[in-house]
Amino acid sequence: MSVSCTIKDTTLWGLPSYTRKYSFAGLAEIEIMIEAGVYLTTSIDVMGYTGRRTMQCSPYDECFFAGVSPSVNVSLRATCEAIVCQDTLWTDPDCYGVRVTPASLNVSITGDVRYNSETDCNGLSCSITVAPIEFVADITVNSVGASYRQIIFSGVTIQ
Repeated sequence: MSVSCTIKDTTLWGLPSYTRKYSFAGLAEIEIMIEAGVYLTTSIDVMGYTGRRTMQCSPYDECFFAGVSPSVNVSLRATCEAIVCQDTLWTDPDCYGVRVTPASLNVSITGDVRYNSETDCNGLSCSITVAPIEFVADITVNSVGASYRQIIFSGVTIQ
């Protein structure tokens, strides 16, 4: 059984969105939209399992097993985005965008608590893993982008 929850792009801090539309005598329209802020995306997953390990050759190696595996993923990013759309009598509507993310951090923590397993009657065990933490900065113009990535924490597993 698995349960998941994702909260995407929660604004922690942000400037008011700016939208302005300019019309040129009905021949052309230009719309400018600008948005900037600090956003948080969180994903929480919990998976549980249970069963019975049976061995026909050795009944002493039979046992019940169960486990829970939670995980939390957090992404914090500062972003500024600008979109310009134009529509004229002689062209099709078209939009151009620039997105700058000067700083983004991604953190993932997983855990595992289990009693026995499908392959062994080994009792209680637990582990916590913090995945590598990555700093990311990127810029995207329309759909073309460039990124800088740096691992700032190599990760750790505790058992």
